[in-house]
Amino acid sequence: MVQNMNWFVLAAVSVVTTSVANLLQRFIMREKDSDALGTAIIFQFAIAFLTGIFAIWNGFVLPPIGEYVWNFLAATLLWGLGSLSLFRANQLLESSEIAIISSLGTVVTIASSLLFLGESFSIAKTIGTVLVLSSIFIVTEKKNKFSFKKGTVYALITSLFYG
Repeated sequence: MVQNMNWFVLAAVSVVTTSVANLLQRFIMREKDSDALGTAIIFQFAIAFLTGIFAIWNGFVLPPIGEYVWNFLAATLLWGLGSLSLFRANQLLESSEIAIISSLGTVVTIASSLLFLGESFSIAKTIGTVLVLSSIFIVTEKKNKFSFKKGTVYALITSLFYG
């Protein structure tokens, strides 16, 4: 089923599901005394269950975990800490602030691909990076609301771990 979908459809599905997940996370963490750790754990298990159903439906085959133990451990640690940071940021910040800060994940992805995958950095990629950083700066300046506080640190950690 997924093999027949083009990249645009998959990107649209990703945008919609990510938006719904972010709204759900924000709704769940609306109270200041919400338990970020417990909520993150329950949310991740619910998402894993839904993803598992989708994977089985499409003929998922488990990769050789024994060959990539360190990769799986690193991915688990980064995803878990990123999720916990995101839920904590949702508790302390407005969704619009988190969206702006999470845009920095693009820069983290670029830096990671340069360092770990040996990717090249072309003029087009430089222009794209400048556009992303410029848009973050412009939106932040227009809002005149951005300030560095505890929730900002959590959102930055989320961007760093999620990439």
